[in-house]
Amino acid sequence: YQRRVHGEEDGTIVGRLAEQLQPRRAVELGTACGYTACHLASHAGHLDTVDDDPTHVRLAREHLAAAGLGERVAVHLGKFRTVVAQLPAGEYDLAFFDGFTPELADLNALRQLLRPGGVLVTSNLRLDAQGYATQQPQGAARNALMDPARWATTILNADVAISIPVSK
Repeated sequence: YQRRVHGEEDGTIVGRLAEQLQPRRAVELGTACGYTACHLASHAGHLDTVDDDPTHVRLAREHLAAAGLGERVAVHLGKFRTVVAQLPAGEYDLAFFDGFTPELADLNALRQLLRPGGVLVTSNLRLDAQGYATQQPQGAARNALMDPARWATTILNADVAISIPVSK
């Protein structure tokens, strides 16, 4: 699928993580054109991916279909919190947040989706409220991920974290 849809690019970090985890179910918040969704769907039994931009949803569906992955992916058009509230709690092995700067409410919603031992990958930890890169990681969401009573977190770089819920 990489050559047909995405040129010669290698898989993303999230795709490689999914390759190792082989999740039964995965969820992605921030579909964009479907690049990461293709990588996730290649290794997940089922992927739910969410974006609130109709153009992104259309492009993602086209790319997933071209890659032969369309039947394994539900591409949802809507606001993240609205769609996440409709997904089954405790059913996901892997969650990827890449839509915008995460807020504490977003992390809490994704935490509810994860099964025990599930993995959350969070991106955009250095974007401000307007989506511009900053020098320092942003606010409450990052602080929550660094709370060892709630999450076991590894920061890959200042913008990306991999976290596992410690307790619910």
